[in-house]
Amino acid sequence: MPLALVSDIHGNDRAFAAVCLGDAVQGGHEPRQVLDRLADAGRLDQLRSFRPTVELGSLLAFHGSPRSYDDVLLPETEDDSAWRVAGFEVLAGGHTHRQWTRAIGGALYVNPGAVMSEPAEFAVLTDRSVEFFRCAY
Repeated sequence: MPLALVSDIHGNDRAFAAVCLGDAVQGGHEPRQVLDRLADAGRLDQLRSFRPTVELGSLLAFHGSPRSYDDVLLPETEDDSAWRVAGFEVLAGGHTHRQWTRAIGGALYVNPGAVMSEPAEFAVLTDRSVEFFRCAY
């Protein structure tokens, strides 16, 4: 089953709606407006409860790396030890706002790009196959 990978929304709900939610998200695209809407809906505690990594079968998703929100992995990074995690076939991370993929250990690493700016970027993962998309909004 295909799985959409999105990262680095940075409060731009217009861009997020364009790549993921269709008509479900309406209104402004400023981070303050997004936080105000979450607060009005009683969702800030939910946002604060998010785990730094998410496991979905053989997929491990995170922001920077499995160990740190702020780790930076670029295509040219030689030391990829922070991203080597046994037991997963696919590693999905963001933070660098660049679409790319490579093998790390025995896993496929995917960075879907950033939703935050135009064109909004995302990826679709089907098994271990990745297709990158860019979407104007």
